[in-house]
Amino acid sequence: MQDFSNTVGQALGTLGTIGLRLTKLENGGAVILEDFATYPNGTTLGDEWLQWYSGTGQGKLGINNKYAYYNNSLDDVQRTAFALNKTSAAGTPLHRVAATISTPQDVFGQSEDLLIANADYATDTDYIFAGMTWTKIRLGYVKAGKETVLMERTWLFKNGSTYCLDCTTPNTVKLYENTNLLMEASSAGAPTGEYTGFAMKAPNGASRPGVIGSFAVWDAPPKPVTA
Repeated sequence: MQDFSNTVGQALGTLGTIGLRLTKLENGGAVILEDFATYPNGTTLGDEWLQWYSGTGQGKLGINNKYAYYNNSLDDVQRTAFALNKTSAAGTPLHRVAATISTPQDVFGQSEDLLIANADYATDTDYIFAGMTWTKIRLGYVKAGKETVLMERTWLFKNGSTYCLDCTTPNTVKLYENTNLLMEASSAGAPTGEYTGFAMKAPNGASRPGVIGSFAVWDAPPKPVTA
């Protein structure tokens, strides 16, 4: 089991948020920039987001102590909380999604944090994703409710890093950890929607997904995030 300290997590999340702000200032291309430290505590993210759930249980995604936070319920079984930002990515499927995330927990099953790009706002079922557990990363997409995994490998999550899902090159999807390219795959045939967001998956009532400190979207490749 991995212990999570709100104090340490907050410091790391703040560093990541600063990195996203600097990237916006340097490039001027951020179309969405959400700092969850400015959100009030609550059981939802608020009016800026479309939220829904899959799986079973009563766990909720909301705001707690300056983070987007999944609050587990004892009856959670493979429950996933989705959040889609209601602002489109400047009307283009060529966009890049970034977030600062703390380490997902691994207690009798791995929780997972996901970045979402190229989402179809109308259907809730079509999108490209990058999924990150404590020890595994994967790239893939969901189309008509069916999941296709393009690539996956083992790794070790770095607490408080900024992760970027890059779909700015046609038919190509990449995942970055700060400035490091972790994975790259062909995404031919994947969804090409204009919306973005994230998700948190809890396999049970004990494994909590990582919290998110900040979230940003660009419609053109920015300079690498260095926080």
